[in-house]
Amino acid sequence: GASSSSNSSISPRTAPNCARCRNHALKIPLRGHKRFCKYRYCGCEKCRMTAERQRDMAHKTAQRRAEIQDKERTLCVGEIPAPPNHIQVSSGGSSNGQPISSPTNKSTPTPDVHIDPESSNSSIIGVSSSPRKYIHPINGNPHIVEQQLMQNDILLEKSHQLLEKFNYPWELLHLMYTILKYSRANIEEAARRIEEGQYVVNEYSKLHNLNMYDGVEIRGSNRQCG
Repeated sequence: GASSSSNSSISPRTAPNCARCRNHALKIPLRGHKRFCKYRYCGCEKCRMTAERQRDMAHKTAQRRAEIQDKERTLCVGEIPAPPNHIQVSSGGSSNGQPISSPTNKSTPTPDVHIDPESSNSSIIGVSSSPRKYIHPINGNPHIVEQQLMQNDILLEKSHQLLEKFNYPWELLHLMYTILKYSRANIEEAARRIEEGQYVVNEYSKLHNLNMYDGVEIRGSNRQCG
């Protein structure tokens, strides 16, 4: 009896399992699995609630770290005290379709592109024809980096929802992400822009006798009977 109690006291804590897989009746250890979880962008009710809890916990952890750093750190020449509550992330930020915002985001603003919905060629306004390598801005503040990662997770979750809404293949996830980003994470606005694009392409195809699936002109002879 004594030996069993001593063994139980020194036994390591059971490794945690993936919460999202658990929502779907699967038991998979979390270690090394998180980035490869097939339910990472799942939009079911249970996984949405799990994501809310995870964002709330990450926010609280980041805030505790910031408070400890503020107490222990001595300001150097040329520095000013950090603003109070400088990480303002709401756990419900993703439910109302609005992006998560913070005063510290001013140092790394998200580029905004204005697209006029009344213009038939609005989809190509401000887009260069030459390929351009995107360079992600790097910010040295770990709290800002953590917040940006949380924002990316929200955008990717909503991008997955758009794929399901329009029955698009997985390969278009990056396009859904881009549309959502320039729609300020508003999934309804992103869906409206996609539907508008579909309408414009359909009308253009009808006007110019084009097959919208392969871009090949539909010859008049092919449409004639007999």
